[in-house]
Amino acid sequence: MKNEISNLLASVAHLFTCCELAANASTPKMVLKELAANEYPRVRATVSQNTSTPVATLVKLASDAEPNVRCGVALNTKAPVYLLKELAHDDESCVRHALAVNPKTPFNDFLRNPDWRVREIAAAWPHLAVQSIWKLQSDPAWQVRLELARNPAVPFLVIDSLQTDECASVAMEAKCQLQRR
Repeated sequence: MKNEISNLLASVAHLFTCCELAANASTPKMVLKELAANEYPRVRATVSQNTSTPVATLVKLASDAEPNVRCGVALNTKAPVYLLKELAHDDESCVRHALAVNPKTPFNDFLRNPDWRVREIAAAWPHLAVQSIWKLQSDPAWQVRLELARNPAVPFLVIDSLQTDECASVAMEAKCQLQRR
């Protein structure tokens, strides 16, 4: 029993040390590359968010089985635009929503994408141009309009018009958004 507890404590200490290294912008790139292959998803996720992580390593992490690791890549401001565009098609919504926080995300490209899940990302972005907002207001996918209704940066007039949306969820969210203002 004592050995099991000692082994567990050593394992936890190892995890914390690895996470600290993975988060440090001064950690050498070769160490980050090694940590990117760590057995613990938390370590890999931390590496994926480190802006010092080499692009080749970010590319590998973008296809990690763990969604939190891919979210880290989506949040990383050093991730190349082509990689962010690929992540826009991720099956996990948390990855797509992480892109909405990254200022390097090419939202204009997202507005024209045939995949509603990609347009949904653009609808959540707080710095949308007015003409983009008007375009998204009549998007055929209710999920896009719902995300637009949730966006506190969308002008009052647009939210007001969404109160009469054909989708009850969009209309309800627009009413709630107006009450919060």
